[in-house]
Formats: sequence, C-alpha cells, structure tokens
Amino acid sequence: MTLALHEMGFHHLKGETRNIIAESAGNVDFRKVYIERKLANRVALCSGRLFRPARAGIVFSPKATIDILLGNVEFYRPKEEYMATKIAVKYGHLVFFTPPYHPSLQPIELFWGTVKNRIAKDPPRTVATSSPRCAQDSRRARETG
Repeated sequence: MTLALHEMGFHHLKGETRNIIAESAGNVDFRKVYIERKLANRVALCSGRLFRPARAGIVFSPKATIDILLGNVEFYRPKEEYMATKIAVKYGHLVFFTPPYHPSLQPIELFWGTVKNRIAKDPPRTVATSSPRCAQDSRRARETG
C-alpha cells in the first residue's frame, strides 16, 4: 500500500507525522465542496443578498471588522415594544417603567413587604388557611397604607 501511494506522489515529510489517507480523493472532494459553499455564503453576505443594510438605512463599510459591525448593531436595533404596553396605551393608561432592582422605586415591593411581614409574624397552620390569610393581610395593608 505504501509503495502504491509513493508511486502516486504521496510521501511523508521528514520529521513530520502525516496521514497519507488524509489526501484521499473523497476527502479532497469533501473539502472542495465545503470551501465552495463557504465562499458562496460569504459572497452572498457581502453582496447584500442576505443582509440588506440599505433597506434598513444602515451605513457600513464592507471592510469593517466584526467588532465594528457588532458595535453598530445596538445603534440600529429597533426599540422594544411590548404588547401589554400597547394594550394599556390603547385604553388610555399611562405606562411607566422604573429601574429594576430598586425596591424603593417599586411600590408593589413595599406593599408585598408589608404583607409578607404580617404573614411571617403569625404564619398559617395549613395550606387551606393560607389563602384567606393572605387576602386578609393584603386588605389590611391597603387600608393602613
């Protein structure tokens, strides 16, 4: 086998371990198809067939690096619109977003803190009594403010 491969022009380089079978016709064909597909995708991406920056109003240089392009993504990303906000505005409500993780700015956190403290002081004995107790404590918390 080695003699036949040597006659076809395959040789080991001195001091280097090389698998002669890696240069088989099937492997070469596979790599050819892989590289053709990869280059075709690159041409499609760079020519704008897959990515249409002109339609979106995005200006970019084809020579720009990935880091630069990813930095520009945030600038061109549309603002998030939530369906709950749309419905609330449709019926004349004002929607405000407060910063997350600031309990002092979240009124519901202050309310639930009061309710949880009242339940913790005198916990219910069974699951059946926990729901009415929670409703009763929340009513008391609303009344006292």
